[in-house]
Amino acid sequence: MRRSIAEGIDEYFSRLVIFYFSRILGRKYFVTYREVKAYLEEIGWGEVEAFFPQPKDVTREVSELLQGGPGWAMLPTALPIGIEEDDRVPVRFYQAPSDVPSKGGILLLHGLMMSSDLLFKPLIRAFRKEGFDVLLPAAPFHFGRAPRGIQSGELIVGAHFIRTIDTVRQGVTDVRALLQAYRSLTMQPAGIVGISMGGLIGGWVDVLEEVVFSALVVPAVQFEPTLLHLPLGKIWQQRLKETDLHQHMEEVLEWLKWLEPVSHPLKSNPNDILMLVGKHDRIVDLTELSSEGTLRKWSGFESWLVPLGHVGAVLSLKTVDEISKWVAGKASEHAEGGK
Repeated sequence: MRRSIAEGIDEYFSRLVIFYFSRILGRKYFVTYREVKAYLEEIGWGEVEAFFPQPKDVTREVSELLQGGPGWAMLPTALPIGIEEDDRVPVRFYQAPSDVPSKGGILLLHGLMMSSDLLFKPLIRAFRKEGFDVLLPAAPFHFGRAPRGIQSGELIVGAHFIRTIDTVRQGVTDVRALLQAYRSLTMQPAGIVGISMGGLIGGWVDVLEEVVFSALVVPAVQFEPTLLHLPLGKIWQQRLKETDLHQHMEEVLEWLKWLEPVSHPLKSNPNDILMLVGKHDRIVDLTELSSEGTLRKWSGFESWLVPLGHVGAVLSLKTVDEISKWVAGKASEHAEGGK
């Protein structure tokens, strides 16, 4: 019964999203094999350090954000791509209470199609109660970064292959810039909590940086099963058939696999990574995950399998409590180890 309800909620949500984007909005994005291949070559696909260049320094802007107190601020992107709205990053800062011993900062990375912080209020309250500052940056093409007339997350759900690549590349670089600036300014540790798409971005940060702790919640760290076999990827499945990409599926699958952080070795300590996975998830599928904490080139991380679907895991107050306790425990471990 629990499984059927969890899966049913995920599938209903997926079909509702697809109906909205394909029928109500009705915009179609057709990107050809030649366009994707040329763009990947231009931005350094195949070489991780070229694909994800060192971010531009945003220390001054983050300093102003921290001094400005709670609320939203607009920062420049650490990796401009030439789209005016997207090259600005809305970041909301939630300061830890002054009467609680500080544990450092958390970069909270939101999921696909999010355009408000309301769903994250329980998690933010739990983190602040533990003594963490929380920074919530908008992912590319989400919140106020979506170009005029475009919905938050529409370009990914709508199968715009190039803008999906940009979301990963630019989103990861922006988070790295925030992480580096926060640590430099506060001399405090900073970790990551990434949810769904935010887990994908956070996973890449774990490949590129040594992160004190990283909680990846129902993370979309595998593209192929999610986009090509599950209901939320229906538009991708249609566009692949309607363009010449379907004639090059072997190479397309190679691109998608390379874009998955789990195809690359970790720089973060796997002992400091938690991957929380919904047992009945029908939005994100991690087909290669083992119960021992192994997923392709990642191994040794902590893996929690919860009896929920994707939507249920994100909304569960029990999950919020468990994640906040795990994060607080990891921060305390590192504080004690640094004494």
